[in-house]
Amino acid sequence: MSRLDRRNVELSSYCTVHADSQYIFGMHTNFDGRVDPFAVNAEAARSGDLDRPEAFRRYAQYWLAGDELRAGRAMAKRRNEKARIDLLRQIEELYRAAETREDVENIELQGLNDNYVTPELSRGLQVHMPYTAYAHWFLIHRILTGAGVQRVQANMDIDSMGRAGFLSAFVDEVKRGDAHAFFVKYTKFQTIDERRDLLAKSRHERAVFKRKLPEDIRDDEQEVSRRMMKPRIDARTKMGRWDDEWVRHPFATLNEPRKPMSWLTPNLMLDEDRIIDMFLRAGLSRIDNVFLKTRRLFNAMERPVGTSSGHNTVWHGYAPYNPAMLEKYVTIFRAVNNFVFVGDDRQTPAMRLGFAKTPMRFEDIVWPGERVPLPKRARRKGKPLKAGRRSREGRRTTA
Repeated sequence: MSRLDRRNVELSSYCTVHADSQYIFGMHTNFDGRVDPFAVNAEAARSGDLDRPEAFRRYAQYWLAGDELRAGRAMAKRRNEKARIDLLRQIEELYRAAETREDVENIELQGLNDNYVTPELSRGLQVHMPYTAYAHWFLIHRILTGAGVQRVQANMDIDSMGRAGFLSAFVDEVKRGDAHAFFVKYTKFQTIDERRDLLAKSRHERAVFKRKLPEDIRDDEQEVSRRMMKPRIDARTKMGRWDDEWVRHPFATLNEPRKPMSWLTPNLMLDEDRIIDMFLRAGLSRIDNVFLKTRRLFNAMERPVGTSSGHNTVWHGYAPYNPAMLEKYVTIFRAVNNFVFVGDDRQTPAMRLGFAKTPMRFEDIVWPGERVPLPKRARRKGKPLKAGRRSREGRRTTA
């Protein structure tokens, strides 16, 4: 924002997408552009807000001036992990990092270092990520219950905050056995040739397994998948301080070549086939595809480029120096993704869920229910419009 403050700030977005239709239910950034940062900080100082425990502040949801200087209120130093580290070791590292936090459900509570996480903004304030996550999950709960959805399966990254938000919002459904959550982790750094090799091996293992089954079962692909998954569930292993049980998925895809999963809401009273089917459906490819689209379609959301002139500094020519633009970008993207973009089936996500009958145009979103304003058509000097043609304004003209 100024030459005196050149700190790099990382804003995050919380998103939920329907796996089958690719409809985005919500996409929210941890930034509130409606508030005046000077007025909020001044009021917090006058009322002694910073001297109170965080949970009892009047403005507890905001990053206030000086918050990053308090013990434990800074992002941890990022370690240069080897790209090809074993998946199980990655999971163990994530659990160990969570155990070091004073509040395991708050990912912002990391070791103190010199990298500040909040700038002195001229407009709006950054929101603590747990408030964004919890509000997101309660909104998703309101949307799904309002639509009459009876069963929910949420697949998410390894994140104690996300698990806590989901369990808080869907506590009644979890008790009834109608809402379930899974941690999912998959390898991301294989080359395309390595991914294809893993896919070929997975298909070969499936073909060998099918030949061992009775002939009346071989043609039932769902039953074949269940029989391959069941022994893996029985051989699950416990990891982390909370004894989460992890299972390796038997099938590889190009997007998720290797994929272990952990069932966070175990309920052995459920039907065995239903439990196996939930494990088979666990995955993160849809949500990863959403974030990939945002980075490709918006220059401001592309990953920045590191520079050699300083440690841990990045430069990005299209960086959104006004953070309020991020919320506008993701809101526009969500509307376009749900109602404009069509897939191979020539349907939009909204059409797949029955919310729309035909794809919408960009103009329908920008000018809903209005006549689209068109620019005047330019014509060369001495070239009058032909008789009987309509101009771009819609008026009939004569030469």
